[in-house]
Amino acid sequence: MCPDEDPLRAGSRGAGLSLTRGVETRVRIEEAAEARVTVRLDGREESAETTQRAVELYLEEPLEVRVDSTLQLPVGQGFGMSGAGALSTLLALNAAQGQPHGRDELIGLAHRAEVEAKTGLGDVYPQALGGLDIREKPGAPPHGLVHRIPLEAEVVLGVLGPPTYTKDILDNPMIRRSVNGVGERMVGRFLPRRDLESFFRLSWLFARQTLMATSEIQAAVMRASLYGQASMVFLGNSVFAIGQTGRLREALAEAGDVYVVGVDNRGARVL
Repeated sequence: MCPDEDPLRAGSRGAGLSLTRGVETRVRIEEAAEARVTVRLDGREESAETTQRAVELYLEEPLEVRVDSTLQLPVGQGFGMSGAGALSTLLALNAAQGQPHGRDELIGLAHRAEVEAKTGLGDVYPQALGGLDIREKPGAPPHGLVHRIPLEAEVVLGVLGPPTYTKDILDNPMIRRSVNGVGERMVGRFLPRRDLESFFRLSWLFARQTLMATSEIQAAVMRASLYGQASMVFLGNSVFAIGQTGRLREALAEAGDVYVVGVDNRGARVL
């Protein structure tokens, strides 16, 4: 976790996967006397603070913006849905206006919105790239440095408990110190390797050394490890695994909901 007074320089160091399930967004715009943003998630109007802030940062003239997003994974489970919602909204909004802004600028706006809303510190830039990412330097373009590694894999996700609240974790100084100290070592060990086996091994080592894995998560990872490799999703009550997909689905279904996804190597885009 790397805070900074400049939100475009704030972010995180680490590694993660972009998944084939995320957020699909449609946007409608109309001229208006003053700006108004309405966000619907799966058909229900929600506050969606990160998306709201992203649209506010984007708008240069008063418009009525209606955002309809379909969520393909649960919120609050470490899947980066807030960042994905903001980025997909800006990509759709920019397309509706004839692409007046460049891609890096849109990434920066979505990144800033997420940092200010405290729903994440590093999801947006990797989501724009796809694949297996390594965030060597925090921040949005041009400040951040993210390595992208194309990868073909089937990933099994297990959601084991209620949502977590990223704001609470980001505001906890003890957790931040633990995450930063351990995370720094893990990133340093992963950068020379950059392979999937090391990714899972170091990810699970990170979860154990930071004491963030609950007993339920530890038990689920142990079951899943009989049929492949597994670790905890940060920050959520969920795990991810690769290996014998059928067996992994059965093992993780014992504790919660299961999703089978692929790795998306194209990154966020207009459909």
